Amino acid sequence: MRAPVFGRRRAARIGLSTPRACAGRARGAGRHVPPPSVPPDVAAPPKTASKTKSGLRYHYLHRGGGFIHARFEAWIQIRESIWTPNGKLFYTSLRVSDVMRTPVGDLCPGAQEMIGRLVEGDRVRLWLPGKLAFGDAQPGQEPQPFSAPLGPVVIDLELVKIGD
Repeated sequence: MRAPVFGRRRAARIGLSTPRACAGRARGAGRHVPPPSVPPDVAAPPKTASKTKSGLRYHYLHRGGGFIHARFEAWIQIRESIWTPNGKLFYTSLRVSDVMRTPVGDLCPGAQEMIGRLVEGDRVRLWLPGKLAFGDAQPGQEPQPFSAPLGPVVIDLELVKIGD
């Protein structure tokens, strides 16, 4: 399986077009946004993390007050940061804007699965195996420019709002 390669517009939208990991400004804010700190448990999930049948591990960082769950075809507003298990920040929505608006179907399979469980205001940390993230690396496979990391990833995900 090939690593997903983003087009130039998509790469720019999610902040992959600049070489620095998180040196952007929040859209409209006019202030420097510091990168999120690396979670202390980025290398492995804690024993208290829940596990789904698919292999997704997750831990709630904050419980929201809502009761409506997003469907696959819904548009959502999220805050998201993605790390590799060695602590390298791959992506954060804070580089582009504070809140990112996206359809659920554009998220990786593990994040799609978790969004179905979340309500507005929920904040979770996900530990995704490669099959639920952006794919597993094949022997001898070289990383592609502007491609997502292959193998496991850790995602901090906050569901801000369901719908517009």
